[in-house]
Amino acid sequence: LAEAILYLKQHVFNSDSFDVPLSRRELAEYTNMSTMSVVRILKSFKDDEIVEDKNGHIHIMNLEKLKRISRIG
Repeated sequence: LAEAILYLKQHVFNSDSFDVPLSRRELAEYTNMSTMSVVRILKSFKDDEIVEDKNGHIHIMNLEKLKRISRIG
């Protein structure tokens, strides 16, 4: 999921803040995860102040942590 968010940031929107054009279900399918896992991880990212997610709008608050998660899981 971290990799998907980084991809959207770097290759689609070129911004740390963007509206995700995918539903949670579509994002889950794109990342080969369950919808509940996507929801749970997004909540974890929010709790850890890595990503803020409000009504499909993502704001990356800590890019370095997100990159680290993408690299090591």
